[in-house]
Amino acid sequence: MWWNFQDSTLDKTALKLWPGFAAQAGLSRHGWTLTKLSRRDDPENSRIVLRAKHRSGLSYAYKFQLKPESQQGFVAHHMLQERAFHALGEDATLTAPKPIQVSQDAQTSLFEYIRGHTFAELVRKAEGRPVQQLDLLKQAGVWLDAYHRTQIEERRIFQPKYTVCYYQELEKQITAGTAAVPARQLFLAGIRRIIELAPQFEGQQTISAIQHGDFHLSNLIRDDQRTLGLDFSSDQMAPVGHDISKVLLDFTTLTRSANEVAPGRVVPDDVTSAFFEGYKLVGPNDPSLAFLLYPRVLSTLARVPQKKALRTAAKQRTLRRLRPFAKRAFQPDHFTN
Repeated sequence: MWWNFQDSTLDKTALKLWPGFAAQAGLSRHGWTLTKLSRRDDPENSRIVLRAKHRSGLSYAYKFQLKPESQQGFVAHHMLQERAFHALGEDATLTAPKPIQVSQDAQTSLFEYIRGHTFAELVRKAEGRPVQQLDLLKQAGVWLDAYHRTQIEERRIFQPKYTVCYYQELEKQITAGTAAVPARQLFLAGIRRIIELAPQFEGQQTISAIQHGDFHLSNLIRDDQRTLGLDFSSDQMAPVGHDISKVLLDFTTLTRSANEVAPGRVVPDDVTSAFFEGYKLVGPNDPSLAFLLYPRVLSTLARVPQKKALRTAAKQRTLRRLRPFAKRAFQPDHFTN
């Protein structure tokens, strides 16, 4: 049985592949109900995650990726989930879903099904109750602190010059017309702001730890007893500000108005304070966070197509939500004169 079915290649292929993949995982081919958990069907990224519930009561999370067609990359991504699960511990209250099976050829994978809600859902349900929302952000900090501590490098010197070089090159491409970004003038103002800020943080100390790679509120889920991280996309060691900046920006744009952010800043002080009630590996003055919040705004903007006709509804919402915060961060004089 299939619920939430759409008449698309993505959905039809996922349905067709399920019986054989279930058998490959040592499960029955029959007696399953498939229900959509999440779905993305963009020109370059097409994947669906389903709950597979058997009439016996067993449930699993079943993922099929149609695009990009990268079999080795798909397996590598699955292995990241497996590494995180073993690093955090199967019986831990701060952990990750257990990976069960992966098929390289079909680009399908199977995981423990989590009966719970993502932090994004919980934050939305707590709309109008900022204390509860900030407590959820604190708990996100607790989880990320535990994950980063599974693999830590020694303190390292933070070097924003590499980020600056990347955006200086991108600026040349934008100016020459070989690269297109949304909100062009605002984006260029952001690059100038990054170049201006970088010397303040060059040579300061930070901590490098194992990176989640895509740490936002929809990739953290809570069940009755546990908090679990999802969809790991990196196993690189990197300054902790990479992961922290992503979740702070996600929380801020989801729950706040840009007017609540001081001109020249990216997130409000109470948001930062709440996160660091849970995250203790570094403090709120860590240079990697203080600097990387600004490129995080740009990297999020850069994933939105420049042409409106090419944007999905989700990408259009991202631009609409993020633009006021980008103006606040990159054009502070507009708000202080």
